[in-house]
Amino acid sequence: MAGVHLLGVATTSQPGRSRGPDVLAREVVGAALADAGLSSAEVDGVAIAAADAGFTRGAEASLGERRRAYQCRCGLGTVALNSAWKAVSAGVGEVVVCVGFDGVAAPLSADGERLEAQAAAAREYFQHSGATERHLARVAAKNRRHGAANPSAPVSAEVGIEEVLASELLLWPLRRLMVAAPAHGAAAVVLGAAGRGRR
Repeated sequence: MAGVHLLGVATTSQPGRSRGPDVLAREVVGAALADAGLSSAEVDGVAIAAADAGFTRGAEASLGERRRAYQCRCGLGTVALNSAWKAVSAGVGEVVVCVGFDGVAAPLSADGERLEAQAAAAREYFQHSGATERHLARVAAKNRRHGAANPSAPVSAEVGIEEVLASELLLWPLRRLMVAAPAHGAAAVVLGAAGRGRR
């Protein structure tokens, strides 16, 4: 079993709605390969996590038309990343690009099913864990603090716990500043065997 190394990473800036999924794919794959110091000709495999056909075509186009030793298509980034890691670890490929896309069609609203499901999950969590609305506010404030340090984050302003608790109630216990902003972007990682990529 070979050692697996993280050779390169990239994310697109958000929100990326002005660029189509195929453009985001080309942008993020190119940036991850540049970070790794590799060209698309050196890529043995690809794992793509996206339900969008345009993104998949863009990712494939950015890597060229040649046949690769390893290919994976799935809907979840964690599955694609695990699959890419296993391909390198098993020696199926020496350099595998894992790329994913997420685009939310519309923000959550008080009458939306997704918001109802998330609010129900939070209420169930409260019941089983003893957590409160203040705990959710602390998580939201922490996430925004970390996002403020990321130039690619869709929301870059910090908020305090009291500000979160004072924000508009969407559907109890979720408030406006507890709910993630709709994302539209892509990320890529380049995994490889020892001795590949930039030293």
